[in-house]
Amino acid sequence: MNAFQLAQSPNREYAEATIEDGSIITHSGSDKQTVIGGYNTGIAEANRLAAEVGFSFRNFSFATHAEAKLLGILNYTKGGFRPIGVSRPMCYDCQQFFQAVADRKGVTLTVADPEAIHVFRPK
Repeated sequence: MNAFQLAQSPNREYAEATIEDGSIITHSGSDKQTVIGGYNTGIAEANRLAAEVGFSFRNFSFATHAEAKLLGILNYTKGGFRPIGVSRPMCYDCQQFFQAVADRKGVTLTVADPEAIHVFRPK
């Protein structure tokens, strides 16, 4: 399942996020392991990226959102940032996190969710 197909299938008990080729898939929640790609949960990567760009999650649980974890993983892989699909609408905090990363890293980030395609451009 590719990223945009995933965004079209929101009826799951937890959110999932993936990149366009499906080679990395993350689930929301602190107990959900990344099922493809060989990474642990992605929470450490999300928190490390947030600290690197000077962003503070309002509480720990926002770093457990599937798209935040996937963005953290992508930041520390050779492939770098790629379009992401997520099976539930992005929350405000994740949108703010993605914008902070776009601003500080000077990159454009794209996320498709069931309600919209979000494009975060550096300001």
